[in-house]
Amino acid sequence: MSAQQKILNAGLVIQAALKDIADGLLALDESAPVVNAGRTNQKRLTQREAGRIRELHATGEWTQKALAEAFDINPATVSRIVRGIYWK
Repeated sequence: MSAQQKILNAGLVIQAALKDIADGLLALDESAPVVNAGRTNQKRLTQREAGRIRELHATGEWTQKALAEAFDINPATVSRIVRGIYWK
């Protein structure tokens, strides 16, 4: 067997292995439980809601975590709103 044939065969073996890995990942993805089912990354707040988040946080009675739960958004989003990074 020539060196070129060996390289070609090795390439075919690697290609088949990668396909098996990809198929396994797809199967794993389809069977995986949904994480954070109540939260999606598609929540859009209005300017008014962002202002309300700032107001409530400024009272000192609401934590960022509690606001995130109340508005069904990620706590990092609340932090960015409070700090003026989002909805300036």
